[in-house]
Formats: sequence, structure tokens, C-alpha cells
Amino acid sequence: MNVLIVGTETAGIASTIKSGMLMNGHQVLLAGRNPAPQFYETPFDINPDSLTEDERRQTFGELVAWGDLVIYVNASGFFVDSEYDYEYVKSNKKQLCVYCTGSDTRIYSTHIKLLNKLGIDCSGSGLDRRARSDPLAIHFLRLAGKYADIIISTPDQSYHSEREYYVGYQPFNIDTTGRKFCDPSARRMLHIPSTEIKGTSHFLTAASEAILDQRKRIECGIGKNYTHQQFLKKLCETDIYLDELFFFNHGMASVEAMCTGVLSVAGDRLDICPHPEREIWPANTHNLKERLSMLLEMSDLEFNQLSDEVRRLTRQRHDHVKVCRDMVNLINTGSSPGYTLAKDGLSSLVA
Repeated sequence: MNVLIVGTETAGIASTIKSGMLMNGHQVLLAGRNPAPQFYETPFDINPDSLTEDERRQTFGELVAWGDLVIYVNASGFFVDSEYDYEYVKSNKKQLCVYCTGSDTRIYSTHIKLLNKLGIDCSGSGLDRRARSDPLAIHFLRLAGKYADIIISTPDQSYHSEREYYVGYQPFNIDTTGRKFCDPSARRMLHIPSTEIKGTSHFLTAASEAILDQRKRIECGIGKNYTHQQFLKKLCETDIYLDELFFFNHGMASVEAMCTGVLSVAGDRLDICPHPEREIWPANTHNLKERLSMLLEMSDLEFNQLSDEVRRLTRQRHDHVKVCRDMVNLINTGSSPGYTLAKDGLSSLVA
């Protein structure tokens, strides 16, 4: 099958899907943009930014004619423009999958209401600044709902979806990770304060308080501006990764951490986002210090056993070859063991 992948690179997802599709024996072309090339090196086959508008339309026509399946990674990454791409793909009777992964399809005003209703303190987080992008995100979701054969998203990114959508494991090339080095004399924590949804101030306050209660040596590092390769290397020197406190379905950094054997601490509402099951160490603004203390107080044996189990399960579930095979099965047959149909049930909580 010829697979055309179009969109915006987010945490290496686009290039990972390309690799997974190639490993499954498909012919693949990747056409899109990388807004952060200093962090991820993405080998695009075609970059629309180098083309004039007329060249884009001609090239896009040739690409769609070649492809059997068109996958858009992030609803905002259009080749020509938002009013043209999806309609053109469907008018040419091609399969269209929209794979939403990032903040371009997260409705932050609704997310803030949900956090408040659940009693999660997000004051001072700066999430309200993100709400300015809501109209564009709603536009992207509506386009996906109108044209896509399959929508793959995360449970709390489709509050305003008018259709059922699918959730599954994010693909990751597990061969790119090493294995964390165990230092019995210390526990090492790492946090990357990249966006408001991380809850950085809460993490750092809770970590400082938890460290004061410990007799063993605890290190808490703050990372910034790591390239992807530098981050993967840093994970091998880390025991606990402090990921995202205000997002109930962990990001790719958690997948990379857990594949390395690092325990990832992230927002907890498993009752709201149960698809699929996850291996994170759940926490929220009310119990964060307690949850960190529990990790720090574990014996080396308990900690290492948990680390090994998390690594095994995550590498099994997120292997990009398996995930992409499941994705193709989902698109072709409407069902797959790696994906769960989830009708948005969150809107009632924030009505």
C-alpha cells in the first residue's frame, strides 16, 4: 500500500509513523513541516514551505494520486490549506486518517473548566493563555469530523468532537532508547519545563518538600533545550521523570522515559481517560508530595522491579512497528486490538 503522511512534526510522531509503515512493507512519502528542527531531525521527502502556492497544489495532486491512504499527523499541518486538503483527498476517493496528538486540537478553555470541576488546582499555571488558540483548534476538529474516515486522538482532546474517535498507544521506535543506569546511592529526578500543561511550579515545590524528608541522596534536575538525542541519553541517567500534571493522558516524553525504565509521574484521572491503560505513576495537585515520597521511600528492590515491569509493558505496547500495523488494520477493517472506540464522554462534565 502507498501511504502518504502529511502534517506537522510533533515529538517525532510523523517520522516514527513513517518508519513503522516502512517496516510493515508499505511504500511511504512524508510531506510536512517541522517547527522545531533544533530538537528533532525529520527527513521529510517534501517540504511545502519550499514551494509556491501553485506548486503546492500541483505537487499535492500528484501525491494524492500516488497514495492509497493519507494520514494527517496533527490537524493543523496542511499541505495547501485547511479549506483545500481534506476535501481534495476525499473527492479523489482516498482513505483519510487524521491523527491528532498535540495542543493544536486541545480545547484549553474546556480543559480548564474540567480541571476546576475535578478540584485540580491550576491557578498560576498559565493555561488560560493557551485558550486563545481555541477557535483554531475547534476548526481543526470540525474539519476532521467532516472528512476523515478515521480519527485517532487522545481521550481529553476531543471535547467538542461530533463523532466517535479512536484512542490507542503512541508509536515509538524503541530501538532508539537505552536502559537506565542504576545508581543505588541516589534517586535522580528530571523535569523539562516546556509548556504550561507541565505544572512546573507544583512539581518543583513538591519535589523539594519530598526530598527534605529523605535520608538517601536525591537529585532533582531541570532540563532545557535538549535535542531529542540528548534527552534520550539523559533518561539513561534518570530514575523518575516528572512529566505533565495538568494533562490526563501522558505525552511522548513519558513513553520515551518508560521505555528506558524510568518511572514517569503524570496527571492521574484514569477514570476519565481509561483507554488505553497506562503505566504512569499517577499524581495530582493534592497528593503530589505524597506520591513522590512513596517512590523515593521504596526499597531498591521494589523500585527496580517496578522499573523493569514498566519498561517491559511500555516497550511491548508502544513499539512503532506494532502500532502502525494496528493502525492500518483499524483503517482497513474498522477495528484493531491496539485501538479503542471512545465516544467523548467529557463534555457533560463541563457543560
